[in-house]
Amino acid sequence: MKSDFQTIVLPAVREYFEAEVELSRAKLDCANDLDSVREQVIRRARTASIELHQLADAIGHGDLNAIKLIRTQVESKCTYLRTTALQADIALLRDVAEAFKHRELNRSKVRVSSQKAVATVSLGYGALRFGEGKYGGGEQVIVEQIDGSQRALSSILQNCVDAWRRYFALPLPELSHF
Repeated sequence: MKSDFQTIVLPAVREYFEAEVELSRAKLDCANDLDSVREQVIRRARTASIELHQLADAIGHGDLNAIKLIRTQVESKCTYLRTTALQADIALLRDVAEAFKHRELNRSKVRVSSQKAVATVSLGYGALRFGEGKYGGGEQVIVEQIDGSQRALSSILQNCVDAWRRYFALPLPELSHF
């Protein structure tokens, strides 16, 4: 399944990051088609989130116990932007992907309530954790959790991709290079 990671998941994540760059460009240029650029970044966020989340399903071949074990193993390798601080972003990504898929989440212990919690938002400098999201807090896809805290989807995806790379014993390229 390492091949699925490299041929399906990484291209989807790369396309999402490219869409984020395009959003920044469009915002800076005051583009007339800003709404369509926003829609594109959300579509690509959806695809990247779902593909990355479903990788464990593909590896576990539908065996719920195997899938849970795989996600636990990957989560144990998930750190915040390559620091040593463990980050529960595999579980958060599950909530994001399922919110995209089901629109509303009703299972217990979710951190995201619905797909409305994932949107393009302009944040001010320092609104997110240090190093997270776009420098200066420009418009980007933000995940608003039930507790009111906000996370940049780009950082969640980066942390999850890095965890999967560690799981597969693959090298870590520069941040944001997929």
